[in-house]
Order: sequence, then C-alpha cells, then structure tokens
Amino acid sequence: MREILQLSVSQVRLFAPDVLPFDAARVRPNAESIRAAFDFQGAATDENVLVFENGLIKHDSDSSPITKLVIERRKIQLTVADHSQVADAANEALNRILQSIDTRQKPPIYNSLTNAEETSCIAVLDFEFGDLISPNLKAFLDSWVVDRLRTERSSVASIGLRRLSFEVRYEPIDDTLSEYEITFAHKLLTIEPRVGTPWQQRCYFTVSPTDSVTHLALLRELESHLSVQQSRARK
Repeated sequence: MREILQLSVSQVRLFAPDVLPFDAARVRPNAESIRAAFDFQGAATDENVLVFENGLIKHDSDSSPITKLVIERRKIQLTVADHSQVADAANEALNRILQSIDTRQKPPIYNSLTNAEETSCIAVLDFEFGDLISPNLKAFLDSWVVDRLRTERSSVASIGLRRLSFEVRYEPIDDTLSEYEITFAHKLLTIEPRVGTPWQQRCYFTVSPTDSVTHLALLRELESHLSVQQSRARK
C-alpha cells in the first residue's frame, strides 16, 4: 500500500428516546456553543435536526477537519477527515458540551444503543484492478467479448472492470434494537478505480463499514492476498 489519500471516517450513534438533550441543544446560545467549540463555519437548525459543517477537532497538539456533525433527537452522526481515534475524540468532546447544557435535574449518561462506522479513502495499491476477477472471466472478456464489440469504424482498445461493490447485510443478535424500533441498513464494501486517473496508476476509491484501522488492514490483506495469487500464477 504505497499511498493513502482523503481518509474519511463517519460514525453514527443511535440512542433510546429522550437520552440526548436535543431541545436544549437547539436553543441558540447552546447551538452557538457547539459551533464555537469546533469552529464550524456553517450551521443550520430546525425542530428535528442540527447540522454543523466544516469545523476542526483539536487533539494531541494538532487539529483535524470535521466535515459534518448532525444531531437529531435519537442520533448523532459525525464525519472527520482523519482516523477513527480522532472521531472518537470529537465525540467525547461533544458529549462534554451536551452534558454542560443539559438542564435536567439528573441528566442520563449518553450511552448509545448501537454504533456504526464507515471509512473511505483513496489508496494506491500494488495490483491491477483486473486481478479482482477470475482468469477465466478475464480471458472470456479479452477474446470472445472483445471480438463482438468491434464496430465498422472502431476497434476495442481495452476492456476492464470499472466498479466493484459488495452489499453487506446485517442481522441483530438479540431483540434489543428491535424493541427500540431500530433496524440495520445494508452497507457497501467498495473498491473501484479512482475516477479521472489512468488504470495503470493503480489508484482506487475504497469504502467499508468499518473503523479506519480495520479498513486499512483490509486493504493490506487484499493486496497481500492478490500478490500471492499472482506469484502462484506465474509459476
């Protein structure tokens, strides 16, 4: 894995009703406290959602961009242009702010019912995109299919895989989430050539429903696996 660019992590936390101090957060001075704490450049509110955009989270004498923060009555979604541990730090900082503006006599602990995470990045990887399809299919495309795609005034310069996504479906392991009317959305595991870059640069857009450590490990393992397969094919 030669290069990683545009790393982005999105975390979603879902809560039971009446856990988050949403109505307090909607009050203008409190919403401004949230905006100022992360230096958000854009903010919008209505009766059901608060949206903040283009901010910063300071951590370890450094700072990282927060692309977006969305607060709803039962959900908090946070996207940062950095690793998962930075998103965790931003969520912890947000919790402290929410606790400071919570006017209830005994504010609850903001424990989420479930958390979801997604990581995306641009990665330069040491394999050809065509290596992700079987040799038999590749041979079929390069011969039989190419022959039949010619026209009277043109020939086929190349044929290759352009996009590849796998749908990940989840199911609950107990009834806790269904009791709170929470269902699992399908997620995508994606790897495809970066739009606007030549295939030979081996530059890919990647997405997985995992934290950043797992996502990068997945890419390294995929790269290693394909390298082994290529070595065996050459023998």
